[in-house]
Amino acid sequence: MLRTLKDLFDSFATPAAQPLPAERQHTVQLATAVLLVEVIKADPATGPEEEAALFAALTATFRLTPDELARLVELAEATAKGLYDYHRFTSTLNERFTQEQKIQVVEAMWQIAFADGHLDVHENPHIPRGKGSSPFDDEGVTTRARDVVKGGVLQGYFLWAGMFDGKAGV
Repeated sequence: MLRTLKDLFDSFATPAAQPLPAERQHTVQLATAVLLVEVIKADPATGPEEEAALFAALTATFRLTPDELARLVELAEATAKGLYDYHRFTSTLNERFTQEQKIQVVEAMWQIAFADGHLDVHENPHIPRGKGSSPFDDEGVTTRARDVVKGGVLQGYFLWAGMFDGKAGV
């Protein structure tokens, strides 16, 4: 039993093998593709424009053949299906991308979001394990999914009692 514990602690102390450059590049490509696919998934009314913007963004960022690009998008879609957290992907890009490359990814996300010429903002407080997701707000009121901006038109505002706390001396 002590031997097993020692082996366990030794495995934590042993530095992990460094991934090969090709593996690191694939990890960065997948992280980028997953985040871009998630932008598409956020819009309930997607069309071919978003997919074309996705392929254009990945082509501009990485020099891949059409087959490699198709496989990357397929893997990103499969990876995104069970996704509940973006940390693994954002931290990869944060560690390995320059500031300019990070800006390019954010710009690509916006290009995909606005590819169809419509920008919609949805509030969904019922995402399982989602940050800030809750069946009730801070005041105990039942939360609901809603459109904040639909077709470029403002449908509602974000108001919360806390925004007036400073004025009320609370």
